[in-house]
Amino acid sequence: MSSLTLGGLTVERGGRPVVKDVTITVPAGEVTAVLGPNGAGKSSMVLAVGGVLKPRPGSVSMDG
Repeated sequence: MSSLTLGGLTVERGGRPVVKDVTITVPAGEVTAVLGPNGAGKSSMVLAVGGVLKPRPGSVSMDG
């Protein structure tokens, strides 16, 4: 199994940052929830993890 790591993830939508400097590691075999109000950037973060949106700056990696 692979761990998922977000390092300093920032995501822009419409030229404005909506997710700023998120760093998190989700170990293999564990479940992690992302909670927040509407407009907090949860969907934008998931789209960046899935490769639909490009992080600027930051990184998304599996097992390093």
